[in-house]
Amino acid sequence: KLKNELLELKRSGRRSSADQRECAVCLRALGLILQRGNVCTNCHRRICNFCTATPPGSNCKCTVCAKTA
Repeated sequence: KLKNELLELKRSGRRSSADQRECAVCLRALGLILQRGNVCTNCHRRICNFCTATPPGSNCKCTVCAKTA
């Protein structure tokens, strides 16, 4: 079940780089000054705050990378 969920997240997201202005997971628009999003330390894609999973004592990760770790 988890494998299917991760595959669906990867398919629905976009293969974007860190300079893109939309979330790579949910495709939500990101701002230039406010709500700029974060860059995942694993896949280096820009993600919004809703798709950020940051475990305590760890670097910023997207929800897809956090589930695979």
